Amino acid sequence: RRLEERLEEIVFIELKKDIAIPGKKAVLRKNIPMPIQVKKLSDRVSSGDYENLSVKEMVEGMVVLIAADPAFEHNPYYASLMKGIDENMDRVITGSAIELAENNRLEDAFAFFETATVLNPSNLDAAYNKAKVCEALSRETADRELAKAWEKEAFSLMEKLTVDFEDFSMPYYHLGFHYSNSGLYKKAQLSWEHFIENSDDENKIMEVQEMLIKISDRIIFDEGYNEVLSGAFETGLEKLLSIEEVNPSWWNLLFFIALAYRNLGRMDQAVEYFEKVIRIKPDQAESLNELGLCHSALGNLSEAARYFKKALNMDPENPEILCNNAMAQMEMGNMELAEKYLNRSSELDPNDPVTLACMNELNKFKNN
Repeated sequence: RRLEERLEEIVFIELKKDIAIPGKKAVLRKNIPMPIQVKKLSDRVSSGDYENLSVKEMVEGMVVLIAADPAFEHNPYYASLMKGIDENMDRVITGSAIELAENNRLEDAFAFFETATVLNPSNLDAAYNKAKVCEALSRETADRELAKAWEKEAFSLMEKLTVDFEDFSMPYYHLGFHYSNSGLYKKAQLSWEHFIENSDDENKIMEVQEMLIKISDRIIFDEGYNEVLSGAFETGLEKLLSIEEVNPSWWNLLFFIALAYRNLGRMDQAVEYFEKVIRIKPDQAESLNELGLCHSALGNLSEAARYFKKALNMDPENPEILCNNAMAQMEMGNMELAEKYLNRSSELDPNDPVTLACMNELNKFKNN
């Protein structure tokens, strides 16, 4: 964890005797070391005021330690001590954390929010702002791996908020953006719709309503292509065609329209749409392969072989494309070339069932 590095900022001092904090239900124990931030201690030493560490300085040390090392043996005592100093210590720490965040000291803010939630898991301000700070860190951290870790933490904390604070709508606002940015448009839709139903924030409601309009076609696309992949070709095709007019250059959309047509046996329409894909994305090997299959079904063997060859040039180690090339050559009587393609496919995957089936077909041709 990133916070573990903060342990290097902590030193421990041992008291010579128990010290009762005046006016507080708190006693500093001589047998329990007190964590102090190195900088605070060095400032004291420099000024010759080592003996008079303030309660605030001790609290800050405990806050950082609890956040950086949750399993430290004296944490329960430190938590109890802070509550004895101020029964609303979690709110005090939350206020400090908000100030740190406003000054762009985001990692410091995260540590303070973390400890505030340890002291009081029901502190909604601390829990929500901790998640928001993680989002900010994911945007502002230059290290991509670390930024992803902060983003993952933000998502996890927002999801936890929906469980711990069921009536709080703001996590759904944030989760909608997370899902949308991850391409999970249906989940984004459900999150934002929940937010709209349960929020009074008119500005944010308007914002997510605009976002729902922007992702509406993506939602229909996701539903349509999933239906095509699951075999519901007619209903999937209907959904995909409904958004084609406003998305005429969206090659993924055109591909699944073509795929639906091919699986429905409507080869002419399939060819038309696969050719549209190739015009937009000439290096789309899968569409070239599909065009080969369409022309095979139409009996245009030379055209099929031409498209299979183009697909193979772009994806030379694809067993499926190798097998399709082999079958096309077999149909045209080019047994040696067919065998060459199948041998290469077998080298890539000796147990590929399609390759084995094609080998059986080749052997039948050779034996007749």
